[in-house]
Amino acid sequence: MELSSAVEIVLCSHFSVSCLLSHILTQPMLSPLEFQDQRIGLKEQKKKSSKFLLTPIDASRQILNSAYLSLSKIHSLLSTFLVYLFNEFN
Repeated sequence: MELSSAVEIVLCSHFSVSCLLSHILTQPMLSPLEFQDQRIGLKEQKKKSSKFLLTPIDASRQILNSAYLSLSKIHSLLSTFLVYLFNEFN
């Protein structure tokens, strides 16, 4: 590697780091209250999105539960009927 290309690489790296630091240092810092407000906003957004995602799942669970209960009742009635028939014809 030539000395001039090594110097160019170092200068480019230095320039990139300088630009990044300049960008970071010029960004406004959040006050503790602003930071707390953002955290509260994110918590509320998280609650809304979880409710949006979980509502259909809960509805499906309720439908499946009612179907299971209906099938359990039908099974119980059929079992009772079959026992009755078995006892009637034996």
